[in-house]
Amino acid sequence: MEARLLSEERYTIEEYIRLSENSQEKLEYHDGLIVAMAGASPAHNRIVTDLSAYLVTNSDQCRGFNSDQAVAIESQKRYVFPDISFVCDEEDEFDKERFLKNPSLLIEVLSDKTEKHDRGPKFSWYRSLSSFKEYVLIDSRALRVESFYHREDGHWDIQNLYLPDQELYFHTLDVSIPLAKIYKRVNLDPDKPFDLLTSSKDG
Repeated sequence: MEARLLSEERYTIEEYIRLSENSQEKLEYHDGLIVAMAGASPAHNRIVTDLSAYLVTNSDQCRGFNSDQAVAIESQKRYVFPDISFVCDEEDEFDKERFLKNPSLLIEVLSDKTEKHDRGPKFSWYRSLSSFKEYVLIDSRALRVESFYHREDGHWDIQNLYLPDQELYFHTLDVSIPLAKIYKRVNLDPDKPFDLLTSSKDG
């Protein structure tokens, strides 16, 4: 989802919560600043809808939440909306009774305007959550998926997928899905992946 700064004014967390309770928009909080989240592209929405349905249906050990559920990252003074989140602890923990505190798996669907943020600052903020184990980035513009799994020894396993018959494995859910199923309702330009990979390297 794209974002725009609500105003230059800085707010307390309590003021943010009051505003978010009465807002028609999704509002994120970033250390005093409030950001309004805009709508996403059809490709983005199709990926999120289809993948959420598949994972919820095939996982019986974790509980899924859609992009309407904000996550509290208290140590960073951030309240953000992942595209998909799963909790694998015994209970869902909430801050201020509405912000999820203990996600194990977080999934973001990338676009031109969100990719840099999702790969950089957002991933760093998520890593400050003790419950966080797995991060998956799904490109809405090209057949390209990356997953990061935090092993018990502290190292990260990284998986890069770019072919329709390759399977993305979710460690926290013990569920696999072929890329073709993730992108089944998305029309992709076969030449686009190379353009995207080249442009990302060039900065």
